[in-house]
Amino acid sequence: MNKEIWEIWLEDKERRESDFQKYLQSRKVKKETEIKELVQGHLDKADHNLKFVKSTLELKEFNDWAIVSAYYSIYHASLALCALKGYSTKDHLATLLISH
Repeated sequence: MNKEIWEIWLEDKERRESDFQKYLQSRKVKKETEIKELVQGHLDKADHNLKFVKSTLELKEFNDWAIVSAYYSIYHASLALCALKGYSTKDHLATLLISH
């Protein structure tokens, strides 16, 4: 069975660092300087999405949208963690890599 890339990153530090450099070179990951504002922006989006999740769960027929919104809440919280490390990205795998 083939491993997912994130599983490989967990086990192989050299691969993780090599792939991170590739993300930087391809500009899928960018170094940031306005860290505080970036972190707060992502936390605000995460909170906004969670509020939507809470209101949507009461409407049982829209549970699929609650799941999507919950995912994006987690994603924005992860982007806030990336920003705390001084980076930004719009690539989900790069977000996993930075968050490690």
